[in-house]
Formats: sequence, structure tokens, C-alpha cells
Amino acid sequence: MGRLTMSDEQEERRKEPRHKTESGTCAVIDDSYIHLGHIIDISEGGMSFIYAGSEFPTHDTLELSIYLYNKNFFIDKIPARVVSNFKIPHENLFDFVVLMRCCLQFDDLSDNQRIDLINLIQSYTQGYA
Repeated sequence: MGRLTMSDEQEERRKEPRHKTESGTCAVIDDSYIHLGHIIDISEGGMSFIYAGSEFPTHDTLELSIYLYNKNFFIDKIPARVVSNFKIPHENLFDFVVLMRCCLQFDDLSDNQRIDLINLIQSYTQGYA
């Protein structure tokens, strides 16, 4: 899979640096269809994740949960806004599987959600993305 790059405009919109997440850091969006994805990077302002499939909520805002497999860490009902959602080109044995990358911006986090998010970034990330 090739490396994805951002335009200078996208880079400048970010107020906080993104951090690479540990393996097993997942996002769950429970809409009319449940999406489970691997979080690639995260900041206090937003995150991006990869998921299989092309169906996704068509509205701009949603709620998601973040959990870390085997770490007993969970943040529930995080309000977010979809910034972008696009297909990731890949070549492998399973070309019939559509991989998507979704980029979200967090909206109006509660104090507890913000504290949990900072704890996640400080304790369970692997440097800058």
C-alpha cells in the first residue's frame, strides 16, 4: 500500500499534531451500519482510521467510540464531524475488499472525554504521524 500524503492546506488546518496509534486501537461507529476500523493517527482535535467497506453515514456529524484491545481503555460517544472519507488503493490477494480511510474532527468534547483523549495520546501512541 502506498503512503498517503496531505496537501499543504490540509496540513495547515490541523491545530494539534497527529500521533501514531498502537496496534489494536479501534474506532466503532454505530449508525444504521456498524463500522469497526483501525485508528491510524489521533490528536486532541481529530483522528483518521481505516475500515473495510464503502457504506458510511451520509450525515456530516456522528458519534463514535474508541477502544484499545487488551488495554481496558474505552471512550464512548465522542461527537465528531466527517472531514473526508475516501477509498485507499491497494493491490493484494483480496482486491475485492474495499478499504476506506475516514478523517474526523472532534466536536464539543466533554471534560472527561478530553482528559481520556489526552491520556490515550500520552500513554498509547508511538510518536508523531
